[in-house]
Amino acid sequence: MDLDQVADELYGLAPADFTAARDEAAGRARRAGDRALAKRIRALRRPTTAAWLANLLVRAHPTETAALLDLGRALRAAQDQLAGAELRDLLVRRHQVVLALVAQALDQARNAGRPAGDGPAQELTETLEAALADPSAAAALAAGHLSTALGPGAEPSLPTGGGTGSRPTAAAEATAASSEGEGRTRGDSPPDAPRPGTERDRSEAEAAEEARLADLAGQVKRARKDAKQAERRAAAAQGEADRAQYAAEESDEAVQRARAALEQARAAYGTTSAAARARREEAATAATRAGEAAAHADQLTRQFEALKKKTVNHGRR
Repeated sequence: MDLDQVADELYGLAPADFTAARDEAAGRARRAGDRALAKRIRALRRPTTAAWLANLLVRAHPTETAALLDLGRALRAAQDQLAGAELRDLLVRRHQVVLALVAQALDQARNAGRPAGDGPAQELTETLEAALADPSAAAALAAGHLSTALGPGAEPSLPTGGGTGSRPTAAAEATAASSEGEGRTRGDSPPDAPRPGTERDRSEAEAAEEARLADLAGQVKRARKDAKQAERRAAAAQGEADRAQYAAEESDEAVQRARAALEQARAAYGTTSAAARARREEAATAATRAGEAAAHADQLTRQFEALKKKTVNHGRR
């Protein structure tokens, strides 16, 4: 028995069944002499309803879950490359896949006799979106050992220019040219004769677009850096919470042992006290009987002496 095996079994259970099964597994490990494993098992936290739904989804629908994780990798790659058209298509697929998976999880819960409400469903949605946005969240979901819902992932940003590079697409240029032509009156320059300054304005627009995309890329990098720092802080806080839980459980076990020892001492004291009372009573009874025997002996001695004296006097006569 190892921790992963136990966690696989426990996080496949409904939350109502988790605690008893966890304590039983910890007890088995402790009886087997592996106190370290027992402590680690006791540290496993009961899953929330949303976390249970996510774990249930991974176990009951592994193919669909794998498709979600593949979609997340494609989304992150498209975001890194600022591939606007591809990213738009992937975002549409993301919405469809998340809705379908949430519906499947809720159906699975109903079939298990444990229907979930709107709150857990929303938290499951956020968990799936976090797995799409962040690789560590995706790994946590795939493991199927969630105890709480994952936070909402960062929303992928879309380049508004519609292109994949620094220059506008042909369609964008055509739209710009059409816009430039609007409002011309008869007698103005023909459409194919550029007005003075148009090329300069277009170059400035391209430069502004490049700067905007560079700034957007910087924002994405900073957001990911902030997310990693927040993740490290959360992990540190979780570590502190786990250590506090270990200490509390150790204290609880120590209290239980002390209570058991106290009960044993009380029982032993009661037994010893009863035995002492019995011995005292026996001694008192024996003393009483000894006193009675001594008094009887004295009485017999007096009777004997009186009879002896009477016999001597009769002989003298």
